[in-house]
Amino acid sequence: MESKLNFFRRKVSGFRSQGGLTLIELMIALAVGSIVMLGAYSTYTLQSKAYVTQREVSKIQQNLRAASHVLAWDIHNSQRDTSPIRRYAFENFAWVNGQPTLNYQSLRLDNDNDGIADTVQTIQYQIDDPDGNGRMGLYRNANPADPGGVAGFQLVADGVAAFGLAFAFDRDGDGMLERYNGDPDGRILWAVDTDGNGNLDAILDTNDDGVIDETDDTDGDNWITAADDGTGQLAGAVDFERVRVVRVFLLAISERESTENMVDNNTYTVGNRVIVPPNPPDRFKRRVLTFDVALRNY
Repeated sequence: MESKLNFFRRKVSGFRSQGGLTLIELMIALAVGSIVMLGAYSTYTLQSKAYVTQREVSKIQQNLRAASHVLAWDIHNSQRDTSPIRRYAFENFAWVNGQPTLNYQSLRLDNDNDGIADTVQTIQYQIDDPDGNGRMGLYRNANPADPGGVAGFQLVADGVAAFGLAFAFDRDGDGMLERYNGDPDGRILWAVDTDGNGNLDAILDTNDDGVIDETDDTDGDNWITAADDGTGQLAGAVDFERVRVVRVFLLAISERESTENMVDNNTYTVGNRVIVPPNPPDRFKRRVLTFDVALRNY
């Protein structure tokens, strides 16, 4: 008869053989667990990179929206004085840091609080890097300062690396914007002041395809060919008083490089400038915003 000790030994041995794991089973379990952990880590890494990239793109878009709101209000209200005196001057005459500036004088301030604007205010926009940290921004200066405002240039939007302007005009005062070859159903003529003398002297959409882009740079020098294309669309300079609509171009760049491996190989057109991909390439994100603003009194 089997002793109780042998009986218990046999039971314990049987329990271990039925419930334990062999070395091979352990190795398989570890391998499967490692694959699962690796997959989870890869997913987390991808999502983390996508989040960082999306956050940078969101910052760019916010900066562009902020700049567009301020610029649109200022430009739309730039010609407030409807009296015969016409105390305003709208011009684009200076270049700062290789970029155009927007300058104008307008009857905007009501200093005696009688509800009527009576003081001319000078407004200027330009791209600058006053801190010298290599990160450009769009700055605005109002002189005299806005009520409750601060004198001197103030940051409107950080990360705006390029600023451009184009102008639609009514040369003959018939209430219609000038178009190619005088065709009332043709494309609008968008022009610029290339020599800073206060007159529009060159069209931008030189190939008349309806888009202002790098194809209008016919000589490949990264500037849209700034000359009349010979068909008479801009025969003679046009005074800025004839401007009725302003097209604004803003190029913004992210604060940090993307963690993704993709580089930005896009070409961007900002006003009459064609901005090519940097060399060596980088992983900064860039976005261009283009919008049109009609002047208030027209």
